[in-house]
Amino acid sequence: MVTTHAMVGGLGHLGARIATMLRERGYPVTGITLSVDDETRQSLEALGCRILVGDLRSDPLLDAAGIAEARCCIFVSGDDRANLEAAITARTKNLQAPVILRLFDLDLARRVEQSLGVRAFSASALASPAFVSAATDDDIIAVFNIEGCRVTISLPGNDEGTVIPLVMEGDAVRPCGSDERPTLVASLPAGGGKRRRRPSSISRPAWRPLHSILDLWRHASSVTRGLLISFTAVVLLGVLVFWRFGGMTPLDALYFMVTTVTTTGYGDFNLQHATAPLKVFGIFIMLAGAALLATLYALIADYVLTARVEALLGRRRVTLRGHTVVVGLGNVGFRVAQDLAALGIPVAAIEANEDSDNVSAARSLFPVIIGSAARATVMQKAGIEQAAMLLSLTDDPMLNLSIALHASECNPGIKTIVRTFEVNLAAEFKSFGLFEAISTSAIAAPVFVDAAITPGVYGSFTVGGVDVLVVRHRVDAGSPLSGRTAGDIGHADGIAAILVSADGKVFHAATPATTLEPGACAILLLSRAQLPTLSQVPVA
Repeated sequence: MVTTHAMVGGLGHLGARIATMLRERGYPVTGITLSVDDETRQSLEALGCRILVGDLRSDPLLDAAGIAEARCCIFVSGDDRANLEAAITARTKNLQAPVILRLFDLDLARRVEQSLGVRAFSASALASPAFVSAATDDDIIAVFNIEGCRVTISLPGNDEGTVIPLVMEGDAVRPCGSDERPTLVASLPAGGGKRRRRPSSISRPAWRPLHSILDLWRHASSVTRGLLISFTAVVLLGVLVFWRFGGMTPLDALYFMVTTVTTTGYGDFNLQHATAPLKVFGIFIMLAGAALLATLYALIADYVLTARVEALLGRRRVTLRGHTVVVGLGNVGFRVAQDLAALGIPVAAIEANEDSDNVSAARSLFPVIIGSAARATVMQKAGIEQAAMLLSLTDDPMLNLSIALHASECNPGIKTIVRTFEVNLAAEFKSFGLFEAISTSAIAAPVFVDAAITPGVYGSFTVGGVDVLVVRHRVDAGSPLSGRTAGDIGHADGIAAILVSADGKVFHAATPATTLEPGACAILLLSRAQLPTLSQVPVA
């Protein structure tokens, strides 16, 4: 028999927030973690949580935590393999309890759900839309992948693809009438493809040759600059001398100088009948030009090879302008940078750990600078002075704040977005004049909790202080929704049906006239206050 206690594996920032939310909803909590800081342990124990220290994959520890009698099992440690192994054990020992786990790889998460009958979420994928929305000035609230369909919940104005206008009235969510203004919209990409974003305020800058040349000159070594100046001076001097004293036109003199210093020697111009001083000068030009050109070629080859090696090692300065700098290529940082790059926004990333799993994948998408963003030289290599946006997404909130403040000093016009873990700290960050501060755990934790407590939940989001759940339900003959239209359900019960499927496999957008026939599956938006209405409706 399933009792009411919940099990949480991993008590990092996300796990601790999940445990806190479960206690706030009245569920006893047992937590298992490899390590936990004293402050977190004290705060959770003060809430009545039971904490066991050890490996999630330990059968004796899971048994001691009461896994066989748990109401739900949530595994959100930073180790995806440990989460997966613990989820398999939980499913084996407790067939009734919902099992929720955290996985970074979305494809793996989908396969795990299909084969094990568990729910898997990527915390970084849940949080990424908030960062991308803030960076692109979009009014996106949340993005969900539901049965292979990407559903975007946003404020009115994001009207690409198939749009389902909705109205929020108190705790009710319903379809928007023809004479009403929508509060929010659910949109699906046209043709089943990826949703295309409206143009953002950050766009890819045009290539400007003059800026590129000047940038190369500014960052060239003093030796290279000196050789270029010397070579140019020798050529100009030769042109002047052969024009004034060699009887050549300026163009012929330039042509003769180029063939001389490059040792081409076509023979159409020569110094056979020139005066002795001019021949001596010609000898000087041949020796000086050849020496300077050979040295210049060597330096150019060295520059190209060095640039290539530095690019591979992440030490090469980027030459972008109006781009976005993403600091930290952990799970959240990589996901956000990847999503921004997919939208066509130029991105440069900074990562302190060259051995990070995401660095090699990131290098195929955008420039990556290896080094600590706390160092001014590293920020300069990322082109912070020319950047339009900075997202500091490391695991250290204080480092994120420091990086954002430093970026604002280097570039007063830059917009900065920082990652934090505490909602209160996010508000404090904004007091520094930062553009945005976002708590990843505050975004992801409610989804894990709602999926564990309410069967069929795909996720949740908050609008106007109201928590809205995204739930999949099967409409049986005896259910309150059977035989009713989506419009009637919305106006009478405050529940919005956005997707409907007759066979539970192929979903299409619901209209107010869509009838929910017995046996159909529906994707619903509803607040927690509306959950009792669905108490008789089984999960699909």
